[in-house]
Amino acid sequence: MKRSVLYIAAMIIATSLCIVVLTVSFMPRARVSLFVMFNGETLEQAIKSDEGIPANIGYTAFNIWANGDMTEFILFSYGSSYYGCYYSRSGAPYAFQNAVAELIKTGENRWEWSADGNCGETLRIRGNWYYFEAKF
Repeated sequence: MKRSVLYIAAMIIATSLCIVVLTVSFMPRARVSLFVMFNGETLEQAIKSDEGIPANIGYTAFNIWANGDMTEFILFSYGSSYYGCYYSRSGAPYAFQNAVAELIKTGENRWEWSADGNCGETLRIRGNWYYFEAKF
């Protein structure tokens, strides 16, 4: 009896963990927010001190776009959509890769942009960290 209760509890916990992992996998904002939660402090220190980005930050592939005030991390893509985050030294929001595009405020800490048939949005995650989506 005791063994079957432990087995059922373990299965419920394992199933719950699988559901959480799958949900986060398919929710770009959640994935990016977790990336910032686990790596933001280390990355922020490296950006501010111009030391370079640490190689071991939990992702095997990412791109960096550094242009003056922003350092951008493209964490993953689906088709022609790109998702990631950026650190803004000034705290100002930007369009994808600092493109020349007007940011239109669409909500609390949320902006959209479009230029040359491309579009996207950016949202503040915390402090000077922002989430972005860009579609081409």
